[in-house]
Amino acid sequence: MSMKKKFLALALAGAVAMPVVANASGLTHQVSGPDSQAQYGQVTINGTVQTKAGAAPDGQISVELPTSMAFTVDKNGDVINAGTYTVHNRGKSNVSLKVADFTESNNTTTGLTVYSETDFAGGVGKKRNEVVLKLRGTSTVDLGAVAKAANGSKEQEIIDTIPANGQATMTLNGVAGKTDDPTGIDQTGAQEDFVVKFKVTKK
Repeated sequence: MSMKKKFLALALAGAVAMPVVANASGLTHQVSGPDSQAQYGQVTINGTVQTKAGAAPDGQISVELPTSMAFTVDKNGDVINAGTYTVHNRGKSNVSLKVADFTESNNTTTGLTVYSETDFAGGVGKKRNEVVLKLRGTSTVDLGAVAKAANGSKEQEIIDTIPANGQATMTLNGVAGKTDDPTGIDQTGAQEDFVVKFKVTKK
C-alpha cells in the first residue's frame, strides 16, 4: 500500500478575502451534481474603491482571511502539516475575529470525526480518523465544541483585536487517536471537507 493512502487529509475551507462584508451568510460555495452534465455556480462580486492611502472606504470592514487550511494525520497518528495563517485588516477600524460555526460533510463511512476535547477523552480507543481540532489566536477555539454547541452559543472569539491596517495570526493544530484499525482506516485512509465560518466585527 502506498504511503499516500495511509495519510488522512483534511481541507478546511476557511474563507475568501472579504473586502467589505463583515457577516457573510456563507464563506464557501460548492458546485455539485451529476458529471454527465454541466453544473453551474454563482459568486457575488463586491467592488470597492480604496482611498489614496490604500485603505477601505469609510465605514467598511475589509479583512482578508486564508482561502483554505489543511492538516494531515500521519501513519503514526500524529497531526502534521497544520500551519499558521495570517489575517490582514485592510480597514480603518480595529476589528475582532470570532469563529461563528464549524461544519462537516458528515461522511461517516470514510471520513473523519471531529470531537470536542472533552468528548475525545484523551484519545482512549480513538482511531486516526477521530480528531480534536483547535484554532489558536489570542484565544483558543475548540472547533469540535463549536460544532456541538447550540446555535446561540456557537460564537467564540479567536483574535480579540486586529488593529486598523494591521495583521494577526492564527494557528491550526490538533490531536488524533492512535488505535489500530487494520481492516478500516489503516487500509483505506480517509478524507473529509470541513467549513469554518468566521465573524468579523468592529472593535
